[in-house]
This record gives sequence, structure tokens and C-alpha cells, in this order.
Amino acid sequence: MIGIPVCTGDVHLGDRDTTYILETEDGKHDEFKIRHRGMTNVKAVLEWVYSNFDDIERIFVGGSSAGSLAVPFYANLLAQHYPDTRVAGLGDDAGSYGSEIAAGGDAGRWGIPDVLRKHTGWEDIPGGLGVEGLYIRAAQTAPNLRLFQVDHAYDNAQYFYVERTGTSDPDVHTLLRRYRGLIQNEVPEFRSYTIGGFRHTVLQQEYFYRYHVGGNKLHRWVAAIVKDEDVSDIECDDCSRAEFVYDEYDLAIIDGVIELLLGKRTWNPEDRGGQCPQDADSFSLRCAVWEVARYVSGKSPGMHAVTWDIVYETASHTGERSSRSIITFNNDPDTTHEQVIALLNVVRERIRAELVSENSDYFGN
Repeated sequence: MIGIPVCTGDVHLGDRDTTYILETEDGKHDEFKIRHRGMTNVKAVLEWVYSNFDDIERIFVGGSSAGSLAVPFYANLLAQHYPDTRVAGLGDDAGSYGSEIAAGGDAGRWGIPDVLRKHTGWEDIPGGLGVEGLYIRAAQTAPNLRLFQVDHAYDNAQYFYVERTGTSDPDVHTLLRRYRGLIQNEVPEFRSYTIGGFRHTVLQQEYFYRYHVGGNKLHRWVAAIVKDEDVSDIECDDCSRAEFVYDEYDLAIIDGVIELLLGKRTWNPEDRGGQCPQDADSFSLRCAVWEVARYVSGKSPGMHAVTWDIVYETASHTGERSSRSIITFNNDPDTTHEQVIALLNVVRERIRAELVSENSDYFGN
């Protein structure tokens, strides 16, 4: 496996140095240059691959967030270079950046249109190309290429960037379905997987092995793609929250949090954010989860599905689609100790109802 970090501010596709002007608070104008050379980085990797591998049975290209937009193009280049190889490309959490959204930006500053047009099959590509155009062109010019997407239905990072292109209060889930439909009209074999909730990216997260939609586990869906097997479109039903595969540690954590906060004096209605204090006498909801999770499994609470279930529940109360909803809910003057315990009991009953048996290997089944 080869990983390429994003460090050039150009979704791995740029090939231009651009000078920007920043107006400071005192009215001065500062100039600074960014070397948008993502193509240079990836080209170096591709040249190494080409010089070291002549015969490859299968290639899997994956990219998350900014890297997701580059997936179809580079998967296409690999498929053209290895015409007898089955190539699969999977984009992670960038499916809402379609042509209408792209029109609100200027990819020309990064040199992207010129980069694309230098390659076979991409010579007449338009400047304001969105994600659907990238996927369609890539699939149509490489018959040995299959393309896929995985996204969170209400991805808060996609919401952030779409909003900044001029779309007021964007509905990410609606945008995902719109642009995927356009792709599938031209590329019938294109497939996608939609996870509930508002998190961003999954391929490099532990949740990759925890997510499922109606029993269809994400890691098995991706494994089938890697094996060149057929997969179906998977769409969340209740898209307000993600579905997880639970284990005994999750139940132990939620039981421990309820026990810790059961007494009114052990709940701290003021969470100042940041690192939770050690050896405290009272705990905010967030810090209670952190304390118990650390004790039960030795890991930070961010590594446990139960933590995000609590976040999703607090988000439903606060309307805040972010990890900070747990702090907002905790600190709200109208939040009572009884409401905190009731919310935790909702999560506990969900985990109990869906808990995998002790004899089940959830990573493999």
C-alpha cells in the first residue's frame, strides 16, 4: 500500500504556483505563495510504480476527503497504463462536490484543468468540472476501471465547503443522490455506500470495521470491491446517525458512564472543553465517557462507537451536527441531570438490543 498525504491545497491535482493577497486587520496587504503541486507528488509515485511493476492482477485506488476527488483521475491513469489489469477506485466523502458546486470555486488557480487536459481521454475536459464529470470521464476512457463512492449522509466537512462556494444551508444527502444519479446514468456499474451521520472520512478510521447499514457491513462491501466481486448500492435508512457493530466493551463503557453519573453530584454541568481533568470529583458528560472508556479499554473515547452514539443523541437535542454537540448539550442551562441519564439509557438500550454475541467475530462476519 502506498499513501500520499495532502499538503499542497489542490486535491492532489494541481501544478501551479499561485500568489495570494491577504488583507490584515490593520489594513495592510500581505502576499504569500502556495505551491499547488499535488500532481508533481503523485506523478513521482506513479513513475515509481510503473518502473517497478510490469504485471499486476488488481489495483485498488482509495482516497479520503481531498484525496477522494483525485481518485477517478489517477485510477484512470493506472487503468490506461495497465490495460489488462482490473482497477477499482473508491472515493471517500467528497461525493457532493458536483459541477454546480465547482462553479463556485476556481480550480484554474491550481492549474487543474491544464493538468487533466494533458492526458489521453481528458483533452477536452471543461474547466469547472465537478465530481460527477470526473467519475464519468474516468470510467468512459478506461474499460477496465470500476468506480465507487462512500459518504456520510450529512458529512459536516462537505457541508462546510459546499456552503463556502455560495450554497446556503446545503443538504449534503440530497447533493450526494443527485450527483450519484448523474454518474450512474452514464456509468451503470457505478456503486455507492451511504453511512448515516455527519462524520467525515472512514477509510483510515477504526470505524471502518464498525459501520454497517441494515446489516450490510462496510468493510465487507469494500473487501468485495478489492476482490473484483459485484456489490450493490447501500443506502442508509435512518440517515441521522450511523449504525455500528457493538461489542462487550461498548456495553461496559455505557454501563460505567451511567453508574458514574447516576448521582447528581457527580455530574458537572460545565464542560470547558479541552483535556478532561484527572482525579476529578464530578464529570461532564464528555469527560465521564473519556474516564470510563480509558478505564475499560485503555483507549481514548474517540475509538469507541458508544462515544459517537452519545454525540448523535446530543446532536438531536441541540441541532448541532458536530462532535461539540455533547458539550453544548451538557452546558445548556435547561439540561437536567435526569435528561442526561435518560439520554444515556437510550444509548444503552440500543447497544443491548444490537450487541453481537460473545462468540461472533465482528471483524470477520
